[in-house]
Amino acid sequence: MVKSPTPCCFASVPAAVQKTFKAETNNAKIELLGKGMKADQTPYYRAIVPVGANDYDMAVGESG
Repeated sequence: MVKSPTPCCFASVPAAVQKTFKAETNNAKIELLGKGMKADQTPYYRAIVPVGANDYDMAVGESG
């Protein structure tokens, strides 16, 4: 079972994750950010990024 992400702040996520989110969003504002855990206990980070009229849901592993 995948656990829902727990809200967190951008400064608290690993540098590799920050770098990936910045690159993939072109430094757009991240609306929501959270840390979750997959069924195999692998951590991941999930972000909601608004771009124009759309919201994009992104997931990044802990290694970026």
